[in-house]
Amino acid sequence: VEKDETRALNLYRQSAGIKDNNLVFQSVVDEAMREAQSRIDELTGQLEAQNQQVESLRAELADTQKKLNERRSALASARRETEQLRQQLAEAKAQGNTGPQLAELQRLEAELKAREARVQQQLAEIAEMEKAGTAQQARLAEQLKASAAQDETLREALGKSVAELQTTRAQLAATQ
Repeated sequence: VEKDETRALNLYRQSAGIKDNNLVFQSVVDEAMREAQSRIDELTGQLEAQNQQVESLRAELADTQKKLNERRSALASARRETEQLRQQLAEAKAQGNTGPQLAELQRLEAELKAREARVQQQLAEIAEMEKAGTAQQARLAEQLKASAAQDETLREALGKSVAELQTTRAQLAATQ
């Protein structure tokens, strides 16, 4: 008798009552599981990387906010000092412009100009920091949106993989 594997398999299937060609082997199920797990692992890795970026952006934003609050506090202090200096200058002008008082008046005027320049510089720094903070918030919002989309993609892929796996297992069980 000549050896014919196809005929032997068909006779075996016929004797087992399998009438269609939907025979599924465990190796097919295993491969489907490996592919599904690989895709899930890939998407999970991408989601974890995005979550790390989100946390990094949150920390960066918190640091910017902290620095901004410190600068605002320093600005408020500088404004108070400038106002005190203005009062001292007004008092010195009210006392008259004699020799020693004139020198003190000139020193106070120079110090007032320097402090006002520092206040303006601090205002500019705060404005720049606020601008940076706004940009960081926008990047964080974009990253959160991307993470949410990636999470949804991962959930869909997981659901699809589970459904495919259940279908393949059902086919395998039906053939045994």
